[in-house]
Amino acid sequence: MIKTIDQFYLQTNNVFDLMHLNGVIIHDTNNEVSKALDYFIKHNNKVINNQLLIDKYRYKFTHLKYKLFKRLNTNDLIIKYLFNVSFITFIDFYILTREIQPGKFNLAFKIMQEKDNKLFKLVQEYQNTTDEKIMFELIDQIFSYMLEPYNGYWKQDEILLRKDINTKKEDEEMLINYVFND
Repeated sequence: MIKTIDQFYLQTNNVFDLMHLNGVIIHDTNNEVSKALDYFIKHNNKVINNQLLIDKYRYKFTHLKYKLFKRLNTNDLIIKYLFNVSFITFIDFYILTREIQPGKFNLAFKIMQEKDNKLFKLVQEYQNTTDEKIMFELIDQIFSYMLEPYNGYWKQDEILLRKDINTKKEDEEMLINYVFND
């Protein structure tokens, strides 16, 4: 994703506008990008902490599950990377939804063991196997457990309609068709 500094100062209600929050600033000589990002976080806090963020993770989990499934038994390096990204995404979501301070992984696992024992056992099984098929089944169960309160995986017919000048005509037509013809 590429954003101009001016775009950080705009309000948003689109989950994809939040993707840059996971990014890394690689060039910011005047500290303008950092200031703009701080402004964005401060002024879009209601958006960041609501359904849009949940939907972002629902989409990410669905995407990662699909990527893992399609790449099983292919390139070992890529599959290991995807499993690592999947696990990190899961723990980030756990920390977010349990309102644990970011970066407090030990605390997250302690809370998981005490309050989400079923999930903790899945995580232990996942960490103790190297069989890719079993790992895939377990990460799917972990994702499903996490997404259960939030309408599950991203559905194929779910649509994000952008309410801005850049709304794609195909998305509008798809939404209209879905709402009125299904």
